[in-house]
Amino acid sequence: QLNWGVEHEYTVILQYLLHSYTANDEEMKEEMEDQAINEMQHLGWLAEEMIDGGRNPVIEHKEVDRSKKPADMLKADIDIEEKVAREYDRMAGEATDPGLKKLLTRIRDNEIYHADLFRDRLKKKGG
Repeated sequence: QLNWGVEHEYTVILQYLLHSYTANDEEMKEEMEDQAINEMQHLGWLAEEMIDGGRNPVIEHKEVDRSKKPADMLKADIDIEEKVAREYDRMAGEATDPGLKKLLTRIRDNEIYHADLFRDRLKKKGG
């Protein structure tokens, strides 16, 4: 179950970096890089939790959104953040270990924040 999170985090790291590289304004480039860095933290936390539990994370990714238009990038990023926040919320609700529950809730809250940032950016772009 935690490896699902590792896979997601790796995917969005790549997606946000790609969106940063192809963004047409410096503010968006910086914001996408900042969110990629936060996703790197999530991947590390999840991988550490797995290793502490005697499991090895598999660092693989799913399909990365390759949109070129800023509004399309942001819509894809909002969509993935909303979906993953719901999944982390579900996982936290099922977790019996208090430390794991706290970790999943923290990551969920970060994902909700990312979606809000992307929504604000999309409103500025007129999308």
